[in-house]
Amino acid sequence: MVACALAAIAELKFGIRHIGAAAYGTFMAKALRLLLILLLTLLIAHGVVEVRGLLALVALKLEKARKLRPEEDDEVEKRHDRQNGSKRCHGKGDFGMKVAMIGHKDFPSRSGGVEVMVGGLAASLVRRGYEVTVYNRGLQKGHNVYTTEGVQARRIFTVQKASLNAMVYSFLATFDALTRDCDVIHYHAIGPSVPLVIAKLFGKHTVCTVHGLNWKVDKWGGFASAYLRLGERVAAKYADDLVVLSESEWNYFQEKYDRTAILIPNAVQMRQPLPCNLIREKYGLEAGSYILYVGRISPEKGPLDLVEGYLKAHTDKKLVLAGPFAETEYCTTVREKIAGNPNIITTGYVVGDALLELYSNCALFVLPSHTEGLSLSLLEALSLGVKCLVSDIPENTTVTADYGTEFRTEDTDSLARALERDTARPLTPEQSKAQLDYVRANFDYDIMLDRYEEVYHHVTGDPLKAMPSHGGAV
Repeated sequence: MVACALAAIAELKFGIRHIGAAAYGTFMAKALRLLLILLLTLLIAHGVVEVRGLLALVALKLEKARKLRPEEDDEVEKRHDRQNGSKRCHGKGDFGMKVAMIGHKDFPSRSGGVEVMVGGLAASLVRRGYEVTVYNRGLQKGHNVYTTEGVQARRIFTVQKASLNAMVYSFLATFDALTRDCDVIHYHAIGPSVPLVIAKLFGKHTVCTVHGLNWKVDKWGGFASAYLRLGERVAAKYADDLVVLSESEWNYFQEKYDRTAILIPNAVQMRQPLPCNLIREKYGLEAGSYILYVGRISPEKGPLDLVEGYLKAHTDKKLVLAGPFAETEYCTTVREKIAGNPNIITTGYVVGDALLELYSNCALFVLPSHTEGLSLSLLEALSLGVKCLVSDIPENTTVTADYGTEFRTEDTDSLARALERDTARPLTPEQSKAQLDYVRANFDYDIMLDRYEEVYHHVTGDPLKAMPSHGGAV
């Protein structure tokens, strides 16, 4: 096995020395395959990829590669369908399509918008008859496998370093998925989509959902930013279907890559608001007494802007930051800004009824993000009839439309004035009802599920049904 790896390296080096301009394209294809052989060799040697599953995959690929005449090929497919039943879908979840999801951190989890979306989508698809495997990130070697809500979760080893975490995990998860009988590999976010091209080399159907243009985020620079841009290019060029969350992202891929994406906004399940109980007991909060932020404490989300704007504003409302603090320089700065201020409350990670109570009873929900895909926390706030204030990036303002207010992004003076204005002007019952009707009409959860089903069917061979590629509320 080691000898094979060394041979692959030697062949690659020879090719580089002797390549001519005319043979560049052929060489790159050969080089990619040689690197793939090397990586597979190393993974097998370390027990990351199961040999039996890989051998079965190779045998399948060899069978598919036989040079059959078209009529013979058709007859083979017909015989396979007669023996095993067609895997072609003609209705909702009626045959058990197998979907693998790669890109999130953990399942189930609310650590970020991607995690919330993947968790809801995976569990909902299982209820519709799909077999779904989600690949979680872990630090231990081996495959820690468990099942929650009918979804199989496989924990894949990765490294702690932030700039390498998603890269290592997504490659290893891809190779594991290749050894299993899945119909579609669904990548979430552009960074984890780099190995999508390997899945394509092995003939897998692929979907990529772009959860924002992450290379714009301040915290990513150097290698990480370049890698994210690479993931964007790979997704745009090689994904069977590319899904975006907003019209601005649809326009971006159309203009930059001449790639027509499919617009499927995130969605939210409508819930009834809850009165103050848990949050009164734990945080001393009453209905209408506080301004709420829900999300990660990280630069791209802008919570430091919110803290600084709040400190400038003249308001009797408290500020609640509901989100996990990590051991980062940015979080340390936020902690220092709020230290000793009794009117600023941090809750850490909140889920369930406590989170629903926080949304239901706030005087104002604020999303000060610098960059977004489509914020699920914003949708959750809108769906509960809460007044929302957002930074004026298009990904936010196209969602709020006529049902929210805005301030200039990264302008704490503008934010302070907006906080004073909006806390003094609560929504009327009529305005809240109109907002709820707007959310039901444009961000219905079942419609989102229907559209993803159609995408899966499309990449496996069905025509794309009546689903808009562009347009709508967002």
